[in-house]
Amino acid sequence: MSSWNEGGITKDSKASVDAIKCHAFIMDTGFCSRANSLAAYCDVNRQILQSKYTLDEDFIHSTAKVKAKTQVGQDSMVGEESVIGEKVSVKRSVIGQHCNIGDKVKIANSIIMDHVTIKEGCVIHGSVICGNASLSEQVELKDCLVGSKQTLPEKAKFSNEIVIDNDYMMEI
Repeated sequence: MSSWNEGGITKDSKASVDAIKCHAFIMDTGFCSRANSLAAYCDVNRQILQSKYTLDEDFIHSTAKVKAKTQVGQDSMVGEESVIGEKVSVKRSVIGQHCNIGDKVKIANSIIMDHVTIKEGCVIHGSVICGNASLSEQVELKDCLVGSKQTLPEKAKFSNEIVIDNDYMMEI
């Protein structure tokens, strides 16, 4: 990572507070992308899943536990130490590290961040669930953003909503 600024402004000079900086990262191999909005973040996740065939990597971590009769699509990723229950369907989605997915859950076109608990019978489509969130039984989400540390009550249904505490800023 290198930093460039015009006019010889240094870190110690007073003018550097107002300076515009340009950063560059040069890669020899691999995947690099900029995600400065929620839509861009979702798009980058899709790009990674689409390019996994060229990366020659296994996208279900060796420490993840996927129970019987569960379908994890080849277009999905499961992070380390995650546990996925029976009769679960995961399509075109990313599941983070240390997640616990209950039985009979359907997840499609979604991003589940680290340390998320999703209990039995939930249906999640086109949504982003931030870290440490918890979904009770039979929650339905369609095109939603669930904030960090949120707990959704049993049988709750949300569509096109942002679910956060009003007291906290959203952090993705």
